[in-house]
Amino acid sequence: MPVENEDKLVLRPGTDVEALPRLFPFLTLYKDEHITQGYLGNGIRIRRSNYPDGKTVRKLTFKTMTSIGLLEFEQAISAEDYNVLLAEKVSHGSLRKRRTSFSCIRTGLVLEVDRFETGDRERPSFLMAEVEHNSDHAYENLRDAIAPIVAHEVARSDRTFENARLATPDGMRAALARLDELGLPR
Repeated sequence: MPVENEDKLVLRPGTDVEALPRLFPFLTLYKDEHITQGYLGNGIRIRRSNYPDGKTVRKLTFKTMTSIGLLEFEQAISAEDYNVLLAEKVSHGSLRKRRTSFSCIRTGLVLEVDRFETGDRERPSFLMAEVEHNSDHAYENLRDAIAPIVAHEVARSDRTFENARLATPDGMRAALARLDELGLPR
């Protein structure tokens, strides 16, 4: 079953994402994409990913919490279906982010670094990394190895930095306030 097991890390402001393989030679660039995603409610999301080679991928994702964890199901959708859903059905917010993914040769995990556009003049963006894994030990090794760029490890119970929340103006304001509480410079 497709159970999502993911941890999130807020990265220090000023982290040069493109320089990560030079700073941490165990990371290699995996892929780079520009993402627009919208939320339809009830755990349903649509996403468009644009890649540097001109390729575009659109997906419909359904997530739901169960007794065994967060289940995630994805289905490719057409450009027409994506546009209809985006225009008519996105009622729970949308967001844009640039995702740069790195493969970690030490752990076999993928580190996805998202640069969120906040719409705030003082803090126009912030960086958050996500790591999906099925081994806490491998995740902890990766987290510890990149510790110099980690500003905050997000507790799984902390919903402040969930993408669905960041997609709403109130959710983004709450995240920016949390970054201020953490003492991160603007």
